[in-house]
Amino acid sequence: MVSFRTTQTSRLVSVIFACILCAVCALALGACSSGSGGSAQKTVQFTDSCGRTVEIPAKATKVAPSGSMAQQVIMTFDPKVLCGLSSELTADEEKCFGIKSANYKVFGALYGTKGSFNKEEVVAAGTELVIDIGEAKKGIVEDLDKLQESLGISVIHIEATLDTYDQVYTTLGKILGNEKRASELANYCKKAISDSQAAMAKVPNDKRVSVAFLTDETHGLAQGSFHAALIDMVANNAIVAENVVGNGFGNEISLEQLAVWNPDVLLIQSADLYSKIAGDPAWSSLSAVQNGKYYLVPSVPYGWLNSPPSVNQVLGAQWLPHLLYPELVGAGAKDVVKNYFETMYGYKISDAEYAEMTKYCPAA
Repeated sequence: MVSFRTTQTSRLVSVIFACILCAVCALALGACSSGSGGSAQKTVQFTDSCGRTVEIPAKATKVAPSGSMAQQVIMTFDPKVLCGLSSELTADEEKCFGIKSANYKVFGALYGTKGSFNKEEVVAAGTELVIDIGEAKKGIVEDLDKLQESLGISVIHIEATLDTYDQVYTTLGKILGNEKRASELANYCKKAISDSQAAMAKVPNDKRVSVAFLTDETHGLAQGSFHAALIDMVANNAIVAENVVGNGFGNEISLEQLAVWNPDVLLIQSADLYSKIAGDPAWSSLSAVQNGKYYLVPSVPYGWLNSPPSVNQVLGAQWLPHLLYPELVGAGAKDVVKNYFETMYGYKISDAEYAEMTKYCPAA
């Protein structure tokens, strides 16, 4: 009996062990199957602003910007998702965002005068997604398709204009898996542009100031250009060109032509030009110079009106009406700037920092 029981017990243990082993194997196979299915589900179909349908990660965590516009927008969203930069950060950028250029590879830019996108570095960085943000360049569909094929990495374009940054951030929230941050930035941008438009509604057409935005001594942003969208919205852009140039320098103009236009205000991007104007008699014929209405546009950490023509223009859209129409729009520019820096960069500027940034402009 004992022997029999022992045999019976052994058989019972064997059966139980076999059942457990089968169950474990089934679970393991199920886990593998689930893992494979999960892996397949980690990508989604995305239709970008060019109409291209691209398979992208469901939540991208290592992103390469195609250029300065994309870099700036993504940094305001979350610099941690960048696996590299299009260009080195300035000291001001490092301070505002709390990150260091030295910790990132520099990939270069796909477009522009510095077009030198380093594909090898992009691949080596383990990039999951390349994002291009801004104006759709001529031939962009072919360009991005070729880049995607050569990299073996998904590449998308998100169109961005002065009044669509709310949509840009909403899209980024879905791509990067942080819709809370996206909602914060989208709501801010939408309200900022709405407030700017409301401020401009207080300015009668006959009171709109004639403005020339000069990028250097011989170039300015013409009416209708992508880079001049903010100037066109807030002022009467004095620079008119038959063939509008799309790059950041703008159209070539002469001092003689500028004198014919004779704008009320000069907004100047170049510190060298700003320094030159006061002591150069050639510029003294301009009404703006005679009246002391030429201003060096603040550029911390980016130009507030341009350079690049990115989300920094949302700041400019709020600040510029205060500068040009203080009697109609009222004071309060400092609060606008402080709020922008804290919301977009997570950086609180002091009164002293604000004064330093705007020292070549009248108080607004």
